[in-house]
Amino acid sequence: MEIELKKGEFKPALDILLEINNKPSLDLYWLLYGEKQTTRQKNNAEGKFNIKETDMIENFDKLNLDDQDEIIEFFKRK
Repeated sequence: MEIELKKGEFKPALDILLEINNKPSLDLYWLLYGEKQTTRQKNNAEGKFNIKETDMIENFDKLNLDDQDEIIEFFKRK
């Protein structure tokens, strides 16, 4: 069965949302909010990292590979 979801027109039951959340290929956050969840939002929701750590990760991900390697070497020396 194929269901066409339109923002604000369909409210799935909790058990359906939980099942969607268990599928790694499906993004429940995108389905609920219509946008991709940022690293900061995800890590803060899971309680994994503090704000400084998530900020560092988000900015690290934006660097090219050579710059990432340079940062890693810098951390190793500290």
